[in-house]
Amino acid sequence: MTHASKKTLFLCGSPHGGDSESLVAAKYLSHFLDHGFEFVDVCAKNLSFDAAEREEGFLDVARKMEQADCVVWVFGAMCWHPPVQLKLLYDKLFQQDMLFEGKIAATVLTGAHHHDDDILENVRCISEQLGFGYMGDVSAEGGPGGYVDHAETEDSCRVLARMLNMALARGYVPSRERAYLPREDLKPLHFGQEVAVSGQGRPKTGSKSILVISGYTLDNNPAARSVYAAIVAYSANAVHLVEIEGSGLGPCQLQRDCLFRDDCTCQQQDAFQAIKQKLHDADGVVYLGSCASGFIDAHLLTLIGRTGSMLMMPELAGKYGFAVAMGGGALGKSAAVYLDKILNGYGIHSIAAMTDGDASPGLSEETLRWTIGQLDLALEEKWKIADRYTKKAEHYIMREMAAKYGLVARGYYQFYRKNKLFDFPLLFLTRLLVPLTRSRGLRAFLLGQAAKATRASREKRLRQEMVRLGRA
Repeated sequence: MTHASKKTLFLCGSPHGGDSESLVAAKYLSHFLDHGFEFVDVCAKNLSFDAAEREEGFLDVARKMEQADCVVWVFGAMCWHPPVQLKLLYDKLFQQDMLFEGKIAATVLTGAHHHDDDILENVRCISEQLGFGYMGDVSAEGGPGGYVDHAETEDSCRVLARMLNMALARGYVPSRERAYLPREDLKPLHFGQEVAVSGQGRPKTGSKSILVISGYTLDNNPAARSVYAAIVAYSANAVHLVEIEGSGLGPCQLQRDCLFRDDCTCQQQDAFQAIKQKLHDADGVVYLGSCASGFIDAHLLTLIGRTGSMLMMPELAGKYGFAVAMGGGALGKSAAVYLDKILNGYGIHSIAAMTDGDASPGLSEETLRWTIGQLDLALEEKWKIADRYTKKAEHYIMREMAAKYGLVARGYYQFYRKNKLFDFPLLFLTRLLVPLTRSRGLRAFLLGQAAKATRASREKRLRQEMVRLGRA
């Protein structure tokens, strides 16, 4: 049965556009809908970082969301979060108090099956705070030309399509798992409480350097400015600052050629290489972000999205740091924990994840002073901190991905080989295959053949399934 009066809107957030693996999965799902649908490329709208701006691209997306009965978020995981381009849409929707009650939402995510549950839980929270009833999601492993786990992904897409069909036919909207949070805590321009800085600062007797990276400029974020002032005052070491807003750093464009370089050097010519060098030069690193729309602010996420290779290759091992996420109320803690995971993923020993949203009246001066003192001690004494199981497991997962995709991700292979981190039985085979990727033409040919084979097998299975359902 078709429901012509109903409509599903697929909001695609991948920088890969028409070549994205998440779009492939979403298009497969659309074949099994009993009603109309539309695909919108959110990246093509070029949304600004100003959450209060109502540019035409945003207004067009918002109008389509108002007219749709169901919205499906479509994206690939980038450093354990949705792409920045989709985050900008969330920020504008919350900042401008938009609500979509009576509608339903779902998600199609492609990634490496690493932290997928955390990402999807955040998207569920965002959806429900926007008023949607959340129906479910598809989590697929991406690969050249589409997705890797074909049978599981395709079956998951058909199941989710059936759930959407039934819900729209019956007017069913699931109840929210979480009650509405204070709207101010979700807005990106709500920065949280300032931290008091009192007394005289410590003499700069240390020989180390601490790099503080803030998403927003301190002039635009009083809460971040107060935390930075406390770090400068209470640390015995030199403190340096990088502000991402206004730095000229652009979002990751997922240029696959970056992976073919031995050092995975980013091909985008902007501020990234200079910031990355500062990360390498520093002894301590502090990520200072704001919690907005349930995630870290889009400015800091822009930098994190550009450091994907650093999560695959923990090249900042031996450094220490901590994470701070201001604002966000009850969601602030999860944002701080996310930053903590990112720092640990780089190889940094993160000693704390703090926010002003899990205490009253907020992040205290005493807590911040204590943490800064602990960072100074860690830098001076070079604390030997054993990696816990979670951190070890994440690095093992990254290593196995480098081995699994060694043929195309040449830089990852080189890093793990140099650091003697491979101990799996197929190392010899990987060593034989990796040199083939030196030729750009051969790389393109091999990826093209893989994509062609993937599309052919998918189309064959789709025809068989449509025949079985009587839709051929």
